[in-house]
Amino acid sequence: MRPTRFHRSLRFKMISALVAILVLSTVVFYYLQATYHRRQLINNLEESSTHYLSNVIKSSLRHAMLRRDLEETRNIMRAVNEQQEVANIFLVNKRGEVMVSTDGIGNKRLFALSEPKCMICHQIEE
Repeated sequence: MRPTRFHRSLRFKMISALVAILVLSTVVFYYLQATYHRRQLINNLEESSTHYLSNVIKSSLRHAMLRRDLEETRNIMRAVNEQQEVANIFLVNKRGEVMVSTDGIGNKRLFALSEPKCMICHQIEE
């Protein structure tokens, strides 16, 4: 009986198939992990940047609001609203009522501050 070459043997074929399956599954797993973590990173960045932007806006408006200078408050809000990333700004009191908005149509509208979109910027302190 003539010996078969190793690369033609059943043992080689089984080992090759097993290695191929392991490599393929590892590549798929790492791709899914990378995609998931990338999505998580982008979501976290959006949330933290929204919170940071909210803090910047609140800090900018603090002085004008303490002086009850409504015109200066509107000017600051318009200047911030000119940024490409900002769609609209609402100045909301503790009851959730819009006192000033950059579009003008939001005034006297009522928001529930317990909504997830509101809670990103406004951590409710009760």
